[in-house]
Amino acid sequence: MSNQSYDNRGRGPNSGFGIKKERNDAPSVTDEQLIKGYSISTFFDANGTIRPELISDAGPGNVKELSKRLAAGQREAGDSALNASQLRKFYDSFLRIENSKLEPPEKKVQLLMLKANAQYAGQRLKTRLFNLFLDDRIKLVLQADDDSFKKTLYAFRLHFQALVAYFPKN
Repeated sequence: MSNQSYDNRGRGPNSGFGIKKERNDAPSVTDEQLIKGYSISTFFDANGTIRPELISDAGPGNVKELSKRLAAGQREAGDSALNASQLRKFYDSFLRIENSKLEPPEKKVQLLMLKANAQYAGQRLKTRLFNLFLDDRIKLVLQADDDSFKKTLYAFRLHFQALVAYFPKN
C-alpha cells in the first residue's frame, strides 16, 4: 500500500491537482518507551497498602507527574494531549462499573469494554499514553482473583481519582 495521501479536496496524486504527501504513521517511540516509569506491576506495597506514589505527588513516577505528562502529550511519540473532559469521561465510566451491582466476573467484562472504548477513542484522539495507562491498570484488576478483586478495584479507583484530581485544569 502506498504512503500517499490526498489533498484536502479529495484529489489523488494522479489528478493533476493533488499534492503528494509522504505519510509516516509509525510512531517513533515504542509503547514501552512511552509508558516507562509509569507502568506498574501492583497497586500495593509489601504491607498490602496502596503504594503512595499512585495517589500522591511523592516518589518517582508519581500520579501528579503522570497527570502532567498526559495533559501535555508527547509529540515525538505522535501522542496528543489529553484534556480534562476526556479524562473525566473515562473516570465516570469506571465509577459506573465499580458502583454497579454486578458480580466480579461481569465487572471484569465491563472493564474490558472500557478498555476497548478507550482504545477506539485513543486512535481517533491519538492519546496513546492514556491508553497504555488504562490498559496497564485494568490488566492488574483483571488478574486479581475473586478474593482480592474488590480491594484491587478500590485501589485502582483511588489511583484514577488522584489522577483526575492532579490533572492540570484546561
